Amino acid sequence: MEIPCLVLVVGAFCADSAAAQIAQDAAGVLVGAALGRGRGQACAFAPLLARSDAGISLDVMTSCLGRRTAAHRQAEDDDLESQFVASDLDAIVDMHGARRFDALAVDVHETAGDGGSRLRSALVEPRAPQPFIDAQSRGFRLVLFHGTSLRLYHSRARFNAAFQGVGVAGSDCVDLLIVGGGINGAGIARDAAGRGLRVALVEQSDLAAATSSASTKLIHGGLRYLEFFEFRLVRESLIERERLLRIAPHLVRPMQFILPHVPGLRPRWQIRFGLFFYDYFSGRRTLAPSRSVRVGAGAYGALRPGLDHAFSYSDCWVDDSRLVVLNAMDASQRGAAIHTRTRFVSASPDNGVWRARCVRQGGSESLEIRARAIVNAAGPWVEQVLKSFPGVQVAGGVRLVKGSHIVVPRLFPGKHAFMLQNPDGRIVFAIPYEQKWTLVGTTDVPYSGDAAHVRISEDEIRYLCDTINRYFQRSISASDVRWTYAGVRPLFDDESQSASRVTRDYRIELAQSAEHPPLLSIFGGKLTTYRRLSETVLERLQPSLGSSPRLWTHRAPLPGGDLPARNFRRFVIDVRRRWRFLPITVARRLARAYGTRVEQIIGSAQSFADLGEHYGAGLTAAEVDYLVRNEWAMTDEDILWRRSKLGLHMSEAERQRFAAALGTGSSACA
Repeated sequence: MEIPCLVLVVGAFCADSAAAQIAQDAAGVLVGAALGRGRGQACAFAPLLARSDAGISLDVMTSCLGRRTAAHRQAEDDDLESQFVASDLDAIVDMHGARRFDALAVDVHETAGDGGSRLRSALVEPRAPQPFIDAQSRGFRLVLFHGTSLRLYHSRARFNAAFQGVGVAGSDCVDLLIVGGGINGAGIARDAAGRGLRVALVEQSDLAAATSSASTKLIHGGLRYLEFFEFRLVRESLIERERLLRIAPHLVRPMQFILPHVPGLRPRWQIRFGLFFYDYFSGRRTLAPSRSVRVGAGAYGALRPGLDHAFSYSDCWVDDSRLVVLNAMDASQRGAAIHTRTRFVSASPDNGVWRARCVRQGGSESLEIRARAIVNAAGPWVEQVLKSFPGVQVAGGVRLVKGSHIVVPRLFPGKHAFMLQNPDGRIVFAIPYEQKWTLVGTTDVPYSGDAAHVRISEDEIRYLCDTINRYFQRSISASDVRWTYAGVRPLFDDESQSASRVTRDYRIELAQSAEHPPLLSIFGGKLTTYRRLSETVLERLQPSLGSSPRLWTHRAPLPGGDLPARNFRRFVIDVRRRWRFLPITVARRLARAYGTRVEQIIGSAQSFADLGEHYGAGLTAAEVDYLVRNEWAMTDEDILWRRSKLGLHMSEAERQRFAAALGTGSSACA
C-alpha cells in the first residue's frame, strides 16, 4: 500500500533518523529531504538510494539554509523556530509540487553536542513543534511531527489496509472517535492527534455549548478542596495552572484573590494554614504567594465596615469557551476531523472496530464513522451515551449539579477578585468581568432536568445577591442583573450528601472485552485539569491503539500562544504599534482572544474601515469571517456569547442587526 508523505529534515539527514528507517523498512514511502551543508550525507543516503522496491520513490533535495541549525542546539530552549522551518519549506514546495502528497512529516534534528555531523533524531526530543503556518494551504492534508508520528502514520495505513478485505476503507476508519466537544473532548482530540492517531470528534451542538462555557472561568488549584483532604487534586490542579499559563499566555492570566475573614466562620488560623499548603503545593512561584492584608479605604474599600482583615492569594482567569475552541483548532491542524452540530446516535461492534452512527443537526443526513476505540466525553450526557452501547457495563455514575452565575454592573475598582464565604460553608466568587461588569457565582444545586435547557432560578439569583450584600457596601438586587448563565456539572457520584461537597476529581472507566473494542467513559473533572485528564485517557488506551507514549501538550503552545517571551503586555504594545488605527479596547481584546493569530484577522488593513462592516462593540466583518472560517462558528450566539462576550457590550438593536446579517435570527442569549 502506498503512503505518500514528505519528510523535511532541518539540518542533515542521518542514516539512523526515523525517516531513513521508515524508508528502508517500508515500501511505498516517498521521502524528500532538505539538506544543510554537512559531512557524511552521501553515506547516510546510500542505503536509501540502493532500494529498488516497487512503489518506492526517493527524491533528495538540497535546501541552502540561510541560517544554521544553531537555533536548535540548546536543549533548554523549548521553542523550535517554526518560522525558520517554514521559510525553507516554501522553497521545497515550489520546487517539488507538494500538492501531490497527502501529508507533511517534519523530522526535526538537533546537534548532539559531541561535535561533528552526528545528529540526534527527533524521536528522543522531549519537544513538539507548533504546526507550520498555513500548512494545509500549501496542499498538505495532514501534518505529522517527529519520527514517532511518521511510524504511526504508516502503521495506521497498514491497519486500515487489513480491513479493506471486509469492506472498511482506509478513509472510513479512525483510531479514536470522541463523543463530546467540551473541554475534555477537545483536549483529548488535540493530544491524540499530536501523537499521530487519526481522530474524529462529534459534538451535538457548538463547541463548549454546555458546561464548558458555563464555568466560573478560573484556572485554579481549588483552595476549598483542602478542607475535604483532596490533596492530590489540589496538587495536580496547581501544576496544571502553571502549564496552562505557559502554553496559553494570551488566554490565561494571573489574578489576585482577596478572601475576607468573617468572625464566626472559618477561623483565621485555619485560612492561614490552608494558604500555606496552597503555596507549598504550587511548587514554582510564578504567581505571587499568599499574604495577610488590611481592609480599609484603599484598594479593598468597597467592602462594608467591620471587615478589617483579609488574605490575598493568586490563581488564574481564563476564557473557558475559547480554551475549548483553541484545543479543537490545534487538533484540527494536526489532522483531527471536528464535526460540530453532529449528534452521536449509536455504535455497535463490527469486525473488531466500532461502527458509529451520527446524525447532522437540522436534517436527516447520517454520518457513519468506524473507529478502533470510542471516548465518551459527553459531559452531562455521559450516561445517556452509555445507553447506546447495549451490553457494555461501566462502573460508577454521574451526579448532576447545577452551577449558576449572574453578571452585574461593576461593584469595585481594581483587577483583583473576591472569594466570599457564606454561613452555609459554600464559596462565591466576585470577579472583574469584561471591563464594565462583575461576575458573581457559583451555586451548587442538585439537578435532574434536561442539561440542554438549564436556567438559573429566582432562588439562585437571590442567594447570589444576598452574598454580595453581606460583604459589599453597594447592595444589588435582581433588577441589577444584566446577564445570567447556568451549566450542569457532570460530577462523579461519590455519594456525598451535599452537592457542594461532591468531588471535582475525575474518574475514567475503560470497558473492553472480546465482544467489543475499547469504550472509555469520563465522569467528572474540572476545567483546570483537562490537559492532564487527556494524557491519562491516552495512557489507558495506549495498549489498544499503540499510540506514542510521548507527553507533549505541556510544552507546545495553543494556537496564538506563541507570544515572544510569553509576555502579553509587550505583545499588546506591539499590536497597537503595528495597527495604530485600532481603538485600545479593541486591540487589547483581539490580542487576548487570538494572540499571534490576530494577524490573520487584521492582515494588511490600513484603517478600521478596511476590516469591513462594523456591527458594534468593535466586532467587524473581518473577525466574523475568521470565526466562521477557522472556529466552526455558525450562529450569532456562537460569536456574541461564546467565542466572545460582545453581546454584553452591544445594544439590543445591534445584536438584532448582527443576527439578521448572519442569517440566524435573534440572539438566544440576549
